[in-house]
Amino acid sequence: MLDEVLELQADREPSLLFQAYGSFVAGRREEARALVPAGLSGIDSGRIPGPSRGLYLAVVAEVAYQLGDADAARSVRDELARYADRFAVGAGAVGCGGAVSRLLGLCALTLDQPDDAVGWLRQAVASNRRSGAAPFVARAQAELAAALRRRGRTGDTQEARRLLAEAAKDAAELGMPVLNHEIARLDADDGKAVPDRPRLRRDGEDWLLTVGGRSVRLRHSKGLAQLAVLLANPGQEISAVELAGGTPTPAVPDPVLDETAKQAYRQRLAELDEALERAAARADAASAGNLEAERAVLVAELKRAAGLAGRPRAFSDEAERARVNVTRTIRQALDRVLAADPGAGRHLLGSVHTGIRCVYRPHG
Repeated sequence: MLDEVLELQADREPSLLFQAYGSFVAGRREEARALVPAGLSGIDSGRIPGPSRGLYLAVVAEVAYQLGDADAARSVRDELARYADRFAVGAGAVGCGGAVSRLLGLCALTLDQPDDAVGWLRQAVASNRRSGAAPFVARAQAELAAALRRRGRTGDTQEARRLLAEAAKDAAELGMPVLNHEIARLDADDGKAVPDRPRLRRDGEDWLLTVGGRSVRLRHSKGLAQLAVLLANPGQEISAVELAGGTPTPAVPDPVLDETAKQAYRQRLAELDEALERAAARADAASAGNLEAERAVLVAELKRAAGLAGRPRAFSDEAERARVNVTRTIRQALDRVLAADPGAGRHLLGSVHTGIRCVYRPHG
């Protein structure tokens, strides 16, 4: 469907929506999220009329699911429901988005309605299979597995594993590396699932923070949008530039430590070595411990500033600005979470790490 969507885009004013969809389809998730960091709140779902509207609605549903944008999913769900037993096609049926029931399943997942999602996605698997649309069958199976896991009834976990195994086999045979990567990520999450792990999803002008069976509503902020990206990708490092909504560009780098600073570090290390020898000769364990601690900090800083084969590490001005700004906005978001839900806030304060690259590590 990607070629048809990009053709649709070319006939009209370029839209970040279509660019984000293309990036998601290609597996460039960070790039896609950077294109629409505040979600799809500015889209006009009525601006694409006529024969191309089916594919447009499909794109909104897909991107809303990837972003967790409940407001956008709600904006197209009712119209899609009128065509629940049909397929999403473009003008002249030259482009197909698969069974509309799959798109309704994605909307239900985005709206945190796992029962509805399971029903729609079961229908999508059957409809796509009857029509011989093998790629859409594999994708719907993987999404049905995600819905079953979220619902968590007796037998759902076992069925989800079976569906993922079938989808992985078909994706490999059909040459769908992006889907295979998503399935591998779902498999990895299965082994470390944590029922009370916080989730953030967009709902209109707000974000809903869900932990276990409780939810709190938080007013939108840039930091919450950035935090949502990290929570949706546990263990995956994401650059601060991309979280800030920028695109990494080549720049003349500045050294992390200049030569004057490194020389001062080395001189202080020599002084510490001499002081350690004197402390050892006096059997002064307390002084030796303090000196060793300072020496360890200096050595660690010198190692941090060294790149491959001892070449100096460097950072660009853009990367450093992004680091400072993203650290600040995410910290503000964490403070708001802590005030609204102290348990979730403490968990996130210990597992969200910011810097040039940011990551949510729920297990350490």
